[in-house]
Amino acid sequence: MISRNLYIAVLLIAFLWAGCSNDFLETEEKNSYWLSDTLELTGQVRDVYLPLNIPEAENSPFTVMVYPKWIDLDPMKGNFSNGLLNLNFSTTNEQDYSAGNFSGSLIIDIRDFGYLGITIKFLNQ
Repeated sequence: MISRNLYIAVLLIAFLWAGCSNDFLETEEKNSYWLSDTLELTGQVRDVYLPLNIPEAENSPFTVMVYPKWIDLDPMKGNFSNGLLNLNFSTTNEQDYSAGNFSGSLIIDIRDFGYLGITIKFLNQ
């Protein structure tokens, strides 16, 4: 009985020791870049084509991390192509929102580059 409990205790300690890792402490913080220009949309513009030219991004993968709920984005993930990315998005049905000004952020995580932020304003009349 004691040897069985000792065996289980040793096995449990081995699993806990092997399962613990502090690799997350060694990750480097990413750089953040915020575009100084603001993308302004109106309810009259439904489809938007946003070309991004970031030569340092080369062919890096990207993921859209944050975006305003009043736009539909495509693609949400993908790769830059020689530093170029074409984002296509459209404003959602403006009738779903009351008249007024809305502001939001588009934040893209680009591997080996960092985060890219863009301010988007939506004027719904």
